[in-house]
Amino acid sequence: MNYVNYKTAIVQTHKVRLVNWPTSLKFVNPSFIGTVSDIQTLHNSLRTGECH
Repeated sequence: MNYVNYKTAIVQTHKVRLVNWPTSLKFVNPSFIGTVSDIQTLHNSLRTGECH
């Protein structure tokens, strides 16, 4: 997924967007998230459907 040009490459082109990305995390490629705790936060948010 193109995180750098997300609005253009994903939202405008494919009409798809992520809703409720955890506010404590910067919107970046998950491979650039620095801590295990932050990855767990994102994972839990996606797993529960909070972020969808």
